[in-house]
Amino acid sequence: QIYRYWMRADCNAEVAYALSAVSDTSAKQRQVAANLLDYIFKKSNLRGDQKNDPSSAAYGLVGWSTTHPHVLYGDDNARVILGALGAAAHLKDGSWDKYIAEAIIANFRTSGKNGFRGERLEEANLLKAGLQAINDNEMVNPHPHFEAWMWACYLWLYDKTGHQPFLDQSKKAIALTMEKYPNWKWTNGIQQERARMILPLAWLVRVEDTPQHRQWLALIADRLLENMDSSGAIREELGAASDGRYGATKSNASYGKHEAPLIAVNGDPVADMLYTTNFGFFALNEAAAATGDRKYKDAVAKIADFLVRIQIESKVHPDLDGGWFRAFDYKRWEYWASNADAGWGAWGTLTGWTQSWIVTTLALQQKNQSLWDISKESQIKGEAKIAIKAMLPVK
Repeated sequence: QIYRYWMRADCNAEVAYALSAVSDTSAKQRQVAANLLDYIFKKSNLRGDQKNDPSSAAYGLVGWSTTHPHVLYGDDNARVILGALGAAAHLKDGSWDKYIAEAIIANFRTSGKNGFRGERLEEANLLKAGLQAINDNEMVNPHPHFEAWMWACYLWLYDKTGHQPFLDQSKKAIALTMEKYPNWKWTNGIQQERARMILPLAWLVRVEDTPQHRQWLALIADRLLENMDSSGAIREELGAASDGRYGATKSNASYGKHEAPLIAVNGDPVADMLYTTNFGFFALNEAAAATGDRKYKDAVAKIADFLVRIQIESKVHPDLDGGWFRAFDYKRWEYWASNADAGWGAWGTLTGWTQSWIVTTLALQQKNQSLWDISKESQIKGEAKIAIKAMLPVK
C-alpha cells in the first residue's frame, strides 16, 4: 500500500472531528483532536505569513497543505471550518472560535458579487489583485463541488451572529445555482454535485424555512436518491458531457493520466465513498434534522446500513481494518470500479473526506443528532463580531 503523508488542512480538521465524535472517545483521542486544530490554526504554515497578517487580503484563509500553503481552495477551507466547529462542539472548547470565524469571513470577503469564488485562489494573485477587484468579480459558477459548502458556513455564522450579508450572499449564490440546474458543472460525476448541494439547502431551510427553500432541497435530494439501490448504495452518474470537467476515460492511452469518474457509462453499479456517498450521507442527515422529513431519515438509515456492511476487514493490513475504500460495486459486492482516476483509484482511501464524514455521520445518526444541533450553543458570536468589524468595514 502506497501512502502519501501530505499534511492537508482539510483532512486534519476532519480527523479532529472524527476523533471527537464517537461516544467513547478517550482522553487521548480528545487531546489528539485538540492538537490537530492547534496545528492547523496556530503551529503550522497553513495560517502562516500573509494569512496571519491582519493587513493582508489573505488574512484568515487556510492553505491547502503544508507543501502548498499558497493554494486556497474554498471547498477545502469549508471542510476545515466544518470539521473544526464539529470538533469544538464535541470538545466543548471555544478556543478555536477566533480562527473559525476569521476563516469564514476571509472566504466571504474573497468572493465575487454573486457569492462565487471559483475553484481556487492563488495567494500571490489575491495579494496582487486586492480585495476590491475580487469583490467586483461577477462570476457565476454553478459547480457545487467547489462552491456549495462555503455557503453552508456563511449560513451557519449568520445563525450565530445575525449579520445579514452572510444570508443575502448565500441566498443569491444558491438561487443562481438552482436557476442553472440541471446544467451544472461537474467534476467526477453529477451525483457528487447533488450530494454537495444538499447541505447549504438544508441549512437554508434552518434559517429561512420557506416553501421555495424546501422545494429546492427536495428537488436535489430526491434526484440523488433516485439512484439509491435497495442495498443503500448510491449509484454514480455522469452528467452532460458538455458540462463535465473530467468525463469517462476515452482510450487506453489516456487511462490513469488525469482525474476520472469511477464508471464508464451510466448504469454501472458503482458507489463512490470519496466524492458522493460520504458527503451525501452527512448532508442527508442534516436535511432530515432540518425538515423532519421521514424520507431523508430513512435514506440515512439505509446508507448507514450499507456503509457498515462494506467496511474493510483485514488482519493482514490492520491500518485499513474498519475503513472504507473509494469504490464499491454493489452487484459484485466488492470494492471494484474503473481505476483510471490519477491518484484517487478505486482502492484508494483518505483520512479526511472518506473516513471522517462517514464516521462522524454514523455517530450523529446513532444519537439522532445533526452537526447544526450539536454546534447550536457555540459562543462564537463574540469573536465573530470582532472579526466582522475588522475584516468587513462598512463602506
